[in-house]
Amino acid sequence: MNRSKLNELDRDFNDMLSKQRELDEVLKKIESNQHELSRLLENVERSVETQEPHIQNRDDNRRQITAEVAESINNELNNMGATVDSIMKQLNSSNINGDQGGPLSQIVEILNSHFQMLEWAENNSEVLERKLRDATGSLREANGSHYP
Repeated sequence: MNRSKLNELDRDFNDMLSKQRELDEVLKKIESNQHELSRLLENVERSVETQEPHIQNRDDNRRQITAEVAESINNELNNMGATVDSIMKQLNSSNINGDQGGPLSQIVEILNSHFQMLEWAENNSEVLERKLRDATGSLREANGSHYP
């Protein structure tokens, strides 16, 4: 009986390691996307100050790309949040014996930490999205025109 519990715990642990690697890869991708979004946003903000009429189409394209990147990051964060929630439910349901100091509890703590990092990333994504909207509004005001 103990052997089967150990085998089950080992399988659960290996599953959690695999899921942690997946989360790490997604976090790296999101971080890369955030850096790209920040770079694009800085370019848009700088161009608002020196905008010339013949550059508007290029900036419109940049703004569209930036908005798409922000939306993609937001979708990825939502998917990651759902994955973490699913993992947490799985862990909670398999932690029947209430072993608070065991490996399963440690895994739960690690996943909770990852979840907090994901929430942080989502909040920063929202901040960048808000800055993009502000920059777009400033660009519209500077050009005296209205973009859809």
